Amino acid sequence: MLELLGSKTKLAIAQDVLSERVKTLPPGVNVGLRVYGHTIPFQQTEDSCADIELVVPLQPGGGEMIIDWLAGMQAQGMTPMSASIRLASEDFTFQPGRRNVIVLISDGIETCGEAPADVVLRLQELGIDFKIHVIGLNVDAATRSQLSRIADVADGTYYDASSEEDLSNALGTINETVVQPLPPTALPSATPFPKANVDVTNEGQVSASTTFSGFPAAWATDGNLGTSWFSTGPEAGGAPSVFTWTGAQNDFITSITVTSNDFNVTPDFRTGFGFGSIIVQVLDSSDNVLFEQTVALPGSPDPLVIVNPNVVGRSVRLLFSEHESVNCGGFSELEIGVFREGA
Repeated sequence: MLELLGSKTKLAIAQDVLSERVKTLPPGVNVGLRVYGHTIPFQQTEDSCADIELVVPLQPGGGEMIIDWLAGMQAQGMTPMSASIRLASEDFTFQPGRRNVIVLISDGIETCGEAPADVVLRLQELGIDFKIHVIGLNVDAATRSQLSRIADVADGTYYDASSEEDLSNALGTINETVVQPLPPTALPSATPFPKANVDVTNEGQVSASTTFSGFPAAWATDGNLGTSWFSTGPEAGGAPSVFTWTGAQNDFITSITVTSNDFNVTPDFRTGFGFGSIIVQVLDSSDNVLFEQTVALPGSPDPLVIVNPNVVGRSVRLLFSEHESVNCGGFSELEIGVFREGA
């Protein structure tokens, strides 16, 4: 990226063109930036291959933050495209009707891992649905072959860019494709998400913002519907009680089930110690929220709660509000279902 292309380096061209093009995105488009090979010199192979950063998480208005950051970007390391694509797939929220797209700009081939297209194929086998449009910035034949195969298997388009104008035109075409309205048939023809094939509840660690004496957080993941975790009630200022489950690894989380106290071994605990609502969140390894759903909990005991995030995440966070009792509230059991290839 430090080679000259005309009178400017490839890096300078990419900085200028990206800055101009993200300005043209409509306000409602979620846009983010993940970069690699920008902080650690090429010679430090192992560290440089791990030099991948989510600089701007996907969000409306992310373009302004991208522009601010791009001005100081460096290019000095390896090219870990495969790992970057795998991580980028975890940045998305997979919901029917949502179009998830990666735009990959590269001037070189993979230098750290397996062929990027093979990684894409495995992600597709897991049911993770996204497109990748690829731009090769003044590349040779070998690089063009690898980059174009990524686009082919990811249902995207490959573009050759041999000048600043070429790069601008390619990004312009991609922008028009990405932001166009979804066709009426998009929802019915969406690929179904895979079903959970592994219960990973016991693989995780749990914690709670508060715990009522004698009712530890672990009782909500012990597989026994007759035991419950109880908090001491609302936090200071009425903040929600928080229960967190953290898995041993990133997984494609397909189902989260929360069972209330209606099977508690103490009959008096089955009613009157629930909540008015629950916010269910899935977070990545950096505690970014990938999925969030609010569920009302009418009646007592609280109803069974089942949500289907269908995102790759590491942690599940439950935020309970509107305690039915002023000094105590809890639930019986949490179950986390994931899909793992070959399980």
